[in-house]
Amino acid sequence: SVIVPATAGTGKVEVYSNLTVKISVQHGQNWLSLKTTQLKGDGEIDISYKDNEGFPRMAAIYLDADVRKDTIYIKQEGSINPVLELIQQSKKVDGVNGETTSAELNTNLDFEDMEVSLLSLTDDEPDWISDIDVVNSRLVFTVDANPHNDKLRKLRITLKYIDGWNENHEAALIVTQSDGQGNVGTKMSFDYFRSQAKTTISEEFYIEGTIISENGNPNTAMNPRIQTGSMDRTMNNRTAYI
Repeated sequence: SVIVPATAGTGKVEVYSNLTVKISVQHGQNWLSLKTTQLKGDGEIDISYKDNEGFPRMAAIYLDADVRKDTIYIKQEGSINPVLELIQQSKKVDGVNGETTSAELNTNLDFEDMEVSLLSLTDDEPDWISDIDVVNSRLVFTVDANPHNDKLRKLRITLKYIDGWNENHEAALIVTQSDGQGNVGTKMSFDYFRSQAKTTISEEFYIEGTIISENGNPNTAMNPRIQTGSMDRTMNNRTAYI
């Protein structure tokens, strides 16, 4: 493949052959044009391309020598790049009554261009989540009430976008629903979890504590957490000290 910039320009693509080769551009890719439509033996294909004010795109140049065929891909950079990022990677939802809720989403893509998939992380079918949409930079969805009085439900919502270079962009949200009585697991102590070192815990437990330092604080002592509100997740969304 050959990569060209987002601004309009021209270029050459070398071809090595001992045959007569017919050259054409993929149908519908009007941003790319050829000055060379046939080569006899080795040579260069003169190409020209228009400004790309959108996302990265790609077009194929077909080489046809009857007995042999080949394809060259021209990838043009975009003036803007696709962004698909969920600001939070997990969400707890109500299992008593169900609810319509949302998670903050950073994207410059249309929802219609995304592929949405649901994967259950428990033994339930994933059909308890519905009406998934993107509204005002938020991933919005509705959850049904949990019919189980002693079991949580969990699934993963994945948003996927394939750009013009056939590269995947994905964002996923883990949704955990309380049981039908509103419980989210059994409260356990730090000592209990220390005692379970090097073992696998399959039950739903939780711990309580006060966050003193989290993402954005490279040194706990010098940069204590002073906010009591929402967490800043811009640098690290995995680590917190409690």
